[in-house]
Amino acid sequence: VSYSTFIDRRAPLDWMRDVREILHVSERLMRIARAHVPRLREPPSESTRRTLLDADLATLEAAGMPSSLLQQLRAAAAPSLELEPELQHGDLWPANVLRADHKWWLIDFAECGVVWSPLYDLLHLVATAPPAAGKAWYAISEPGTDDIWLTARRTLLSEAARRRRLSATQLAGCLIYYLVHLTVYRLRPG
Repeated sequence: VSYSTFIDRRAPLDWMRDVREILHVSERLMRIARAHVPRLREPPSESTRRTLLDADLATLEAAGMPSSLLQQLRAAAAPSLELEPELQHGDLWPANVLRADHKWWLIDFAECGVVWSPLYDLLHLVATAPPAAGKAWYAISEPGTDDIWLTARRTLLSEAARRRRLSATQLAGCLIYYLVHLTVYRLRPG
């Protein structure tokens, strides 16, 4: 059964447990993929990842984004490029996650190997969690305005950042990289 068919019925704590389990499965699969798929064995260099970010920013520029904002995005995403690259599924969202026999199954690996930015898969799961519409989950909110879903999202991100020993700047860099890449992905032809 696709996770997308029942995710809206999950309570935030159950969803958080699901995400942790799904990420564990994904991380195990990525280790296996790196060991057995030759093109995934060697992560791209920082220079290559910077070139890919520049290509994404050029796409945003062609779509009309002001150069001053592009410079800010480049600077904000830069700390993520300095991190050790991590192979990501690249399209890990509820429709690509199945639940059968009390196990998680991941499908659609077309984007695997395209993205090596740490936390990309987590950010994608967080972005597609219920209620997905109407909340800027990545924005800094005023104290006291967080709801239970926003708190759940931030808890997962905070846990992941602590586990990887990421600074707030590095975590923000991963988020900016994710948002830039996802925006460009959605701008692709077709």
